[in-house]
Amino acid sequence: MHTNSFIGFSTPLSGGVPSPCHFKTDSISELKLWMDKNEKTPLLNIHCVQAIPPPNQTVAPPSFVLAGYGTSSKYTSLDILRRWLFIHKNSIEQNVRILGFSTDADNKYFRAMRLMSGFYASLSNFDVHVDSSALQVGDKCITMKHLQQLLDNEELIRLDHELTQSDLKPTDRQNFRSCLRITSCDVLNLIARDDNSNGTYMYLKLIKLIITSYIEPTTSIEEHADNKYFRAMRLMSGFYASLSNFDVHVDSCMFSIQTGNWPWYFLRPEQLFVFMQDATHLVTKLRNRLLSATAALQVGDKCITMKHLQQLLDNEELIRLDHGLTQSDLKPTDRQNFRSCLRITSYDVLNLIARDDNSNGTYMYLKLIKLIITSYIEPTTSIAERMFQLNYSGSL
Repeated sequence: MHTNSFIGFSTPLSGGVPSPCHFKTDSISELKLWMDKNEKTPLLNIHCVQAIPPPNQTVAPPSFVLAGYGTSSKYTSLDILRRWLFIHKNSIEQNVRILGFSTDADNKYFRAMRLMSGFYASLSNFDVHVDSSALQVGDKCITMKHLQQLLDNEELIRLDHELTQSDLKPTDRQNFRSCLRITSCDVLNLIARDDNSNGTYMYLKLIKLIITSYIEPTTSIEEHADNKYFRAMRLMSGFYASLSNFDVHVDSCMFSIQTGNWPWYFLRPEQLFVFMQDATHLVTKLRNRLLSATAALQVGDKCITMKHLQQLLDNEELIRLDHGLTQSDLKPTDRQNFRSCLRITSYDVLNLIARDDNSNGTYMYLKLIKLIITSYIEPTTSIAERMFQLNYSGSL
């Protein structure tokens, strides 16, 4: 079919999806004007689909390309969410259920995953999830009502909590003194008494830790460091976030996760998608980091360096059959060369590296890559072995 439409330009997004046939013309002069004035797309966005085989089928069917289009970096996490929902909705209409999406850890995609799954993030006016206008930690609500209850409690006086009504209905949105009052030790202790206020307590405690770590001048260096690490572990790569005017109808395809008494589960019990790290991309990134001429990697005081691999190639007592390496594995022209990742993490290479005590850092790094491959990529790994390798890699 001839459409007289052109690709290669940065196409505007409509609901997170590029507008079809946006650059369509029969005029050569208009095309020349586009070439001179419009932004060319520096990136290619490809969506691939991997079918899940039935339980009795051991060989997974090959993946295939669903769509591909040029794009720029001028899109938001909200655009990504809308794009995922567009793919999901249209797939359902074709009797295909999309279980989840897998990307690398790009900040925009990572934030979209957090917002969609409710991992320390929330979406305002987003009714895919129940009561999504409120902040949540797992199934625990974070709400000012718990603070209001302190003010309304006739058994308490102001000296018990130091709160005023203006702290909950501030006219000054930059009122830092109010932040100090709502996170005082007295308030936290009172909030902690109510098990239904656990979410609010965690939120206020987090604000308190930020104040202590970054603002309070009397905090020691050691306390600064501890609280920063605590905050990093709690939030990973972002703070609580909200998006307004994101209106999606409740989806009947959502599934429930029976969390029981899982204290470690911080996602919403109802989910529309699941999200997975693109393990192949992760492994190649770790390899590229190892081979970088500028990165200085360490584990404690142990260096992680490609020189330990180069020593295997330079060792005249070894032949290629001993390690399986080639010089191109250490000077890659293909930054997505997954086969090279397999070679530098082979058991032969790991055993040779382990002989040298000075190579302990490099050995641990290569072993970690090996565990990721075994846990997430290797199709013959059993479920039990995957779980063991995952826990083992987390302990490295």
